[in-house]
Amino acid sequence: ELTASVEALETQRKTMSEEAARLEGELSQSKGASSEFTASVASLEAQMKAAKEKAEAAHEEIHIAVSFADEAHAETDKVRAELTMVEEKVVEMQRALDAAGEEQAGVVQAVVVAAQAHAEQAEVVNA
Repeated sequence: ELTASVEALETQRKTMSEEAARLEGELSQSKGASSEFTASVASLEAQMKAAKEKAEAAHEEIHIAVSFADEAHAETDKVRAELTMVEEKVVEMQRALDAAGEEQAGVVQAVVVAAQAHAEQAEVVNA
């Protein structure tokens, strides 16, 4: 009876040793999976940080581009205003030239009329 009890205990010890070995294997696998998960999370966090930095850099570049566009727009408006003023001056000068031309034509016509009158007087005096 004692032998049977010892054999039963030995069988139970063997079963428990096998169970302990199996549990140790599962624990080891679990630790490995946990390490892989931790490494995966760290990698994703690094990728997320890099993406955030790229997004911030892109936002800054967009801000700079918008500033340049605003400056270019203001410069374009300034040049347009100056061009409008130049066009107005050209129109004024053209009007002045036209008026001077008309005045000059009037003077030439007056000289021609005076010359004709003088010629007619000379004919009268000569006759």
